[in-house]
Amino acid sequence: NKKLISIIIPVYRNEGTLHKTYIGLIFNLKEVSNRYRYEIIFVNDGSDDNSLDELLKIKKIDRNVTVIDFVRNFGQQSAILAGFKYAKGDALIHISADLQDPPKLIIQMIEKWAKGYKMVACARADREDDFISKITSKIFYRLIKVAVPKMPTGGFDYFLVDKEIYKKVLDFNERNPFIQGDLLWLGYEPYFLKYKRLKRTVGKSQWNFSKKFKYFVDGLINTSYLPIRIMSFIGI
Repeated sequence: NKKLISIIIPVYRNEGTLHKTYIGLIFNLKEVSNRYRYEIIFVNDGSDDNSLDELLKIKKIDRNVTVIDFVRNFGQQSAILAGFKYAKGDALIHISADLQDPPKLIIQMIEKWAKGYKMVACARADREDDFISKITSKIFYRLIKVAVPKMPTGGFDYFLVDKEIYKKVLDFNERNPFIQGDLLWLGYEPYFLKYKRLKRTVGKSQWNFSKKFKYFVDGLINTSYLPIRIMSFIGI
């Protein structure tokens, strides 16, 4: 009668971190193993390093691990949606593969979900990033807040959602999704846990300026009529 927790982890050039991420997850999941089962779904987003080999080694030692392998890089949002599609859990948790999101917060998220919250998100109150990354992140999320008032100032990528929610997101069937905005748009009252996003210690971030800009444009267009109204006004 144990409920199932699905954990989704997009992977792109994350060799060297994946085993540590897996160990951190298992260590924390053991604390709730008397009440919950788990499945871990790694989505390899066309990595051209040794990420896939590391994932397959993890899969060999844990039958609860699934590996989805994309033939090319489709982007983080597509990888998350693939995880949504294959998940079977009563609740789903999305966490990054780069060790910047502390796995210990999983316990708190599950506890809040058990108390009735359909969505629990870890909002970044601070981040151990360089100055430029901090500034661009603040500008991005301040602009997004115009369209999505419930968006926390520092944004969020690390979250838990009930099955009722992640199945509804799949129904949107969008080409360029902005999942965080979609989750808030559905209208469920989120519970935000504030945390400090850790500095990446292994490997190099693939989140370059062009990807950030595309993410910003997709997010703004996806969640607001403002761009269309501006274009209409200029056209008139």
